[in-house]
Amino acid sequence: METRNILELGILVTLIGAIYTALSAAFGESLINGILVLIIGGFLVLLSLLLSEQKSTKKTKVRRKTREVKKPALYRISPKTEQKMPGEKIHYTTSITNLLSEKIDGNVKIVVPDGWKIDKNNINFGPVKKEETEDVNFEVEIPQDAKLGFVYKITIVVSFLDHSQELSAVVELLKEEDELLTIEEDEEIMKALEEL
Repeated sequence: METRNILELGILVTLIGAIYTALSAAFGESLINGILVLIIGGFLVLLSLLLSEQKSTKKTKVRRKTREVKKPALYRISPKTEQKMPGEKIHYTTSITNLLSEKIDGNVKIVVPDGWKIDKNNINFGPVKKEETEDVNFEVEIPQDAKLGFVYKITIVVSFLDHSQELSAVVELLKEEDELLTIEEDEEIMKALEEL
């Protein structure tokens, strides 16, 4: 029987007990039967409340378990954004922090725009112990003929075990007349670059 049905039955029995007790008192009869019916009705109401509380606790436990899904690692690419001119080089660091209880070994694959040079595009890392961080470094060179005024994306894919995470960094190529802006000075540029 469902909790709601038990509650409804308990309320109904309690009402019947109250009416029976009132009628017994009005006609001078024994009140014991009415009081027993009231007690049974009260018991059913209490039982339904306890059952509903127990179901609520089970649902809460299930929800907590699904929220406790742990990330296998933390990732960071630095620098995230750069403003450069053609022919310049950018040194990148990808940091991988292991959050698993076991050591991890993996691979970092870097994808650059066509025509860009990279010193290493496929780099192995590890083993990285629990709660330790390993940095993977690489350097990208912007070609002399890269289009000024454009924003380019560098894609970094970190893979280990059965997990894969894509990170990205952006490079804005400035026109010669553009002045260099720091990202802190112009939040709109930062938001636009992150959306790429």
